[in-house]
Amino acid sequence: MRSEEGGDASTNSSSSSPKIASKGLCTQHRFAPDESNSAEGGRREEFTFTADNKSAAADIEVTVIQTHVNLKIQCPRRPGQLLKAIVALEDLSLTVLHLNITSLQSSVLYSFNLKIEDDCKLVSADEVAAAVHQVFSFINGSS
Repeated sequence: MRSEEGGDASTNSSSSSPKIASKGLCTQHRFAPDESNSAEGGRREEFTFTADNKSAAADIEVTVIQTHVNLKIQCPRRPGQLLKAIVALEDLSLTVLHLNITSLQSSVLYSFNLKIEDDCKLVSADEVAAAVHQVFSFINGSS
């Protein structure tokens, strides 16, 4: 796992997170939110972790900010896979807060906003991406 602190070309100082092209790479970005977010009026650091995992089963992009996850999954359309995926995410102690579905002819893009529950064993964007990849590999019957 590779982590970086601000200052290199892949770090973006705005609130949007950059895309990462390689598989299994996790990058740490540091943002300094406005001072209104802190109880003492001082600056509080907020970390964003992103990871990508691409395979025949699904292309997965994960961004973790504190206890929230933005998860994007592009995969072939299969009957019942969304329900199985939601059940698997809940079993991993990732609660679905919001879901957006965009479907094309033979593929679908799921965009999840998730909350990491206290009992969740996944602590990084890479671990979330690997777990979701395993779920979709199982659902789609590929390795």
